[in-house]
Amino acid sequence: MKHTLLLLLLCGASFGQTVGLYAFMTTTPPSGSDLSNLQSSVLIPGYAAGIVIPTSLNGTISWATIDHCSPYTTNCTHGSYLWGPFDSIVTGIIGSCTACKIGIIVQPASDTSTPTNPNAVTPGYVTNAIDLLTCSSGVGGTSQTPYFQQPALWEPAGIAAYQTWAQEVVRHFTNYDGHSASYWSQVSYVRFGLFIGGEATIPCPYEATTTLGSYNLTVPVTSAYVTALFSSVTALSPTFKVQGPMYGGNTVLNPAYCGIGVGFGACITQAYPDAEAASEVASGAGIGAESLGMENVIWYAEGQLCLGDACGLFNTYSWTAPIFDWQTYKISDPTCEPWVNPTTCNGGPTGSLVNLLPFATIRMHAGENPNRLTALEIFWQDWMCAYYGSVQSYCPYSYPNTDLSYQAALANAAVGVPNSTSSAAGKAAISGGAAIY
Repeated sequence: MKHTLLLLLLCGASFGQTVGLYAFMTTTPPSGSDLSNLQSSVLIPGYAAGIVIPTSLNGTISWATIDHCSPYTTNCTHGSYLWGPFDSIVTGIIGSCTACKIGIIVQPASDTSTPTNPNAVTPGYVTNAIDLLTCSSGVGGTSQTPYFQQPALWEPAGIAAYQTWAQEVVRHFTNYDGHSASYWSQVSYVRFGLFIGGEATIPCPYEATTTLGSYNLTVPVTSAYVTALFSSVTALSPTFKVQGPMYGGNTVLNPAYCGIGVGFGACITQAYPDAEAASEVASGAGIGAESLGMENVIWYAEGQLCLGDACGLFNTYSWTAPIFDWQTYKISDPTCEPWVNPTTCNGGPTGSLVNLLPFATIRMHAGENPNRLTALEIFWQDWMCAYYGSVQSYCPYSYPNTDLSYQAALANAAVGVPNSTSSAAGKAAISGGAAIY
C-alpha cells in the first residue's frame, strides 16, 4: 500500500476484556455507494470492529505532505504540520459513529516504488541525508522484489527524522494541546512501520545487508533501530497502544531460512523478527504481522514456523506485549476449500475466513493477558461479503444475499471462539500438543 498512514475504525465489537476485532481494507478505499453501504450494513449495526482506509488518497497525503514546511531541508515544528486533510478523511469515515475506535498505521516509505512511480512518502530532507536502495529482481543472485530509491531508515539521520515524525504522531493523536486531533480519544492503537508501508518487510534485502558498509542492516543494527524508534514513542506516554511489525524467516523448521522472495544472497532469517519483537516489547510496544493466511494454518499443524515466526512470538510475549495485531494477507476467498494449497484460490494465501479465523483466534489468545488488546485486521470487502453482498469477484453472493458462513466466523471471532483446542475439530492446526502453550 502506497501510503504513509492508514486508518482503522473499531466499532464496539470486542472479546475478552480489551480485545478489538478490526477490519482491514485494500489500497482501493470504499467510496460513494460502497462507503454508504459499508456504513449502513457493517459499521452502524456494529458488526465490524473497523475498517482501514488509506490516508493518502490519490497520493495527496503522506509523511512528506503533512511534514510540508521545508520538504528538502528540515522537518516542520509542532503546530505547523499540515494535518487538516488527513483529519478530514478520518472524520468523514467516522461520520456519526462516536463509539468507533480508531487505529493508525504509520508508513515511513512507500511499499512499492519504480522509476515511474518513485517513493514520494518519505520527505526529501530525509532521503537526501541517507542511502537509498534500488534493486532489480535478480541483483546479487537473489529473487528479491524490485524497488527504486527506498530509504535506509536505520541510518542515523533516518532514525533521527523518523523519531521526530513519530513523536509528532503521538502528539497529534493524544490530548497534547490545541493542535491535537479532535477525535484523539477514539484512537485505540498506532502501528509504526519499520521499512516500507506499515510493515517490517525490507526493501532490496541484498543491498540493505551487504552494500552499505557499517550501515549494513544486520540483526544488531535492526535491534538498535527498533529500540530507538519505539522508545522515543513510548517515552511520551501515549494514550493509545503502540504496535510494531515483524518480518523474516519462514517455515520448514529452519530458522536460517531466508524468507519469501529473498534468495540466498540476502538472508533475512528468523533472527530478524525475533529481534524486532524483543526490541518492541522491551520498549513498551506490542507486536504484529501482515501475514495471516491459510499457509500458516497448514504449516503450524505440521509443526513448522508461521511466517515471521508470528505464532511463536505471540506465544513468547503473551503476557508482556500490550497488543497483538494480525492482518490477513489479502482479500479472502469464501469458495476456497480447506486444506487445499491456498495459493490456488482467488484470495491467494489468505484462503477462507471460515477456516482461518478459528486458528487466528486461538493463536492470538494463547496465554491470555486480560490487559492486552488483540487486533484482527480483515479487508473491508470480506465484511461486505458477510453482511451486504459482493463488492469484489471472490464473494459468491450479491446484494441482498449475504454469506452466512462468514457471518458465523466473524461473530465467533468477536467473542473469542474457539478459545481452546476442544472448541475446534478436524485438521485445523489447533490440535495437538504444539498448538496451545
